[in-house]
Amino acid sequence: MLKIIFLFCMALLSASIPAEAQTACPYGATPGAVTCGPMPDAGSTAPLPPPVPSGEWESRYSALAVDVNATVIGASDNRVSRIDAEDAAIAGCHSKGGSNCSVLAWSANQCMALAWPVGGRGGMTGTGVGKNSAKAGKHALSRCAAPDGSCKVIWAACNKPIFHPYK
Repeated sequence: MLKIIFLFCMALLSASIPAEAQTACPYGATPGAVTCGPMPDAGSTAPLPPPVPSGEWESRYSALAVDVNATVIGASDNRVSRIDAEDAAIAGCHSKGGSNCSVLAWSANQCMALAWPVGGRGGMTGTGVGKNSAKAGKHALSRCAAPDGSCKVIWAACNKPIFHPYK
């Protein structure tokens, strides 16, 4: 009988003592090992530290310039600035015989396409952007208008930003 009372008291005592802490151990480590740490508290309201950037992105640009009277275009891609892309497109238009070249469209960090009415004069060009050349071309065709209804994608390019990791 004394033995039963003793066991009963021990059970009561052990049930009323709260556990101090659990440990988070990697697979294969025994609790209490140096590689173990405290378990994260599920109810903790401590803020997480802010993320640390590992590098930075550099944008890339493309542009289209057109001289509608001379039906010539100039295009540029993979340029470091919008102005650089537009200047290169205008220069390309002038080099093909355009005298009244102006920027038609520009894009950054994506694909761009130009659709042109088939069969010479008349109609309206169409530009489009997308995540790949096919989607950009589809958008350009949907914006192009030709007297006979036929347009063709005559230029497409994709510009992806470049990631520069910190050293």
